[in-house]
Amino acid sequence: MSRMRVDSAGTLERVQALPAFLLVYGIVVIKQVLTWFVVYRFAGYNYVTLNATQAVTLLLGTGFVTIYRLGWRRIGLGSRKLREGAAVVAVAHVVLLGALLTLRTVGAEVPLFRDTYRLDALFNNWVLTGFAEELVFAGVIFGLALVALGRERQFPSAWPVVILVAAMFSLWHLPGYIAVALRSGGLGWGLMGELAIPFASWLFFGAIYVLSGSLWLTAFVHASTDYALLPAITGRPLAGLIFMLTNVALAWWLGRRHQWRKRHMGDLV
Repeated sequence: MSRMRVDSAGTLERVQALPAFLLVYGIVVIKQVLTWFVVYRFAGYNYVTLNATQAVTLLLGTGFVTIYRLGWRRIGLGSRKLREGAAVVAVAHVVLLGALLTLRTVGAEVPLFRDTYRLDALFNNWVLTGFAEELVFAGVIFGLALVALGRERQFPSAWPVVILVAAMFSLWHLPGYIAVALRSGGLGWGLMGELAIPFASWLFFGAIYVLSGSLWLTAFVHASTDYALLPAITGRPLAGLIFMLTNVALAWWLGRRHQWRKRHMGDLV
């Protein structure tokens, strides 16, 4: 892989971004196929193989950012964005918890917390899954696609790229769905309906990333859908929608706040 050239404004050259974009996606798709049809088939699907294959995703993402010189701060992994992302996702959890408590006062039976919270599950889903996958798809693939297609990182110009990457994220899950369906004997056209969930999910993730510019926040929201601290996020569609929309709204506010700081404080931000 050749290094991407960066101009004086820190923008990657479009002519190099397109092959890099296709190459990165091809590599992660091959990794996904090997995971489900080689690793899990011969070594089994267990805690060790799951963590190992997810760690490979994290290593790939780290390698892509380094090789193509995308810049950790540029893709939204600065220390300020870490603090802001943690605060925003915490507020979204509080908002959802308040909504669930309100529903319980009128007699609705909705769970508030998990029966148990496992550190190993938190590590796998929040670090090796949520962060690693968004490092690859938001930080690398989305960023390269923006440059390759000549789109700026703002609405509405970035919206077609969000849809494109959402479709790619959805298809990236297809090998896993096929492998499971083959083992259970349930392979059929209904499998395509399964792709709607990751597609819709990444529409939210992509919107949050574009609006906030924070990969940390995007990863935190993704992780919250993999190992929900409040089980209603994944167990009840309405609760999940409230959580996602709250994060989108807060991401929009965060982006507007950054714009105000840049206009009024310039190089100090």
